[in-house]
Order: sequence, then structure tokens, then C-alpha cells
Amino acid sequence: MMQLHMSISNGGATASLNKEIYDKEAVMAAAYRRTAKYAVEIREEGQNFVVVFTAKDGRDGNESEVADDVQSFFNDVLDEQLRQQLEQKTGRIRDLIVQHAFSPIDLRKEVRK
Repeated sequence: MMQLHMSISNGGATASLNKEIYDKEAVMAAAYRRTAKYAVEIREEGQNFVVVFTAKDGRDGNESEVADDVQSFFNDVLDEQLRQQLEQKTGRIRDLIVQHAFSPIDLRKEVRK
């Protein structure tokens, strides 16, 4: 079971991520961060998300630059995945805190304390 894989060619790259480990939303959010520099295609193939990065505007980034961009993409996917997991675990607590913070205050009770 391969978790991450990358191949680079002609100023672009293809990245594969295991669907059992990474959520589609995390992959999409991380890919979106690269849309200024690359046209991005995301598809599902078997147990993987395949993300194809194609350099925009005829850019032929050198192999090292493209590899760095894809490594940053992998880090961003991990970051987005963690954000989603934290949201699932703590989102309700955050909502309660915000609700309490913006709830009306009875100033008469507050002054008596």
C-alpha cells in the first residue's frame, strides 16, 4: 500500500496519494494552493487520488523546482488532513465557545458579582 508517489516530466508532475489515508477535501485544498503556477487535475484511480500538475503559460520549471513544489503539496495535504481531523474532534467545542462569547449578557447579574 503506497502512501505517496511522485513522478516529474516536462515541467509538470504527477502525484499519487492513498485514498484510505487522505481525504478528497484535503487533497483538493492543497492542490488549490498550486493553481497560480500549475493547471491541476485530480482524479481517482483505484485506491489512489492522482493529481496532475501541468505548468501554466508555457513555463518549464526545472526538475528541482517542480520536485520542491510537489513536496510542498504533500506537506500541505498533510496539513489540511490534520486541520480536518482537528475540526472533527474540536469543532463542537469551538462552536460552544463562540456561541457563549456572543450570547447576550445580563449586565445586572454581572454587576452584582
